[in-house]
Amino acid sequence: MINKVKEFNKVFDLNKSIDSKQIDLRVKLLREELREYKDASETEKIEFDTTVEHFEAVLIEQLDSCLDQLYVALGIALMHKIDVDLKKIRGVMPCNRESYTIIQNKELYDDISASIDLYEANALDGNESDVKSYLGDIFIDILTLSCYHGFANKIVDGFNEV
Repeated sequence: MINKVKEFNKVFDLNKSIDSKQIDLRVKLLREELREYKDASETEKIEFDTTVEHFEAVLIEQLDSCLDQLYVALGIALMHKIDVDLKKIRGVMPCNRESYTIIQNKELYDDISASIDLYEANALDGNESDVKSYLGDIFIDILTLSCYHGFANKIVDGFNEV
């Protein structure tokens, strides 16, 4: 997956040095994708439609958002020259869907949002060790969201499609 992000960054000349414009751009993209996830999740609750088509449409939007968040976060990691091993991250994250709740889903959304803010502040200040820590939090939370929705086995295929 990381190779696809590297290729994308190369094609669109995103391998530039870290500066406030690059940080701002990537933070905006990450926030936009997180908002798309929230919108899809709220649609699930607001539109009380119990058809299979409705649930499939919501799940597709949630999966798309999680994949796009991963894509942007991997691009951020590449910009900071941080190696990311998603298999290793998945090995330490919780993935027990039965014990998961909507409240935890909202908490994860809030955690990702807060980690984006902390990443941005530390990236702008040049605190690379904190940048790595907050990016790690973002990856774990995005993958946990993916797990909650049953996407754990669809991440690689979906990522290849993106």
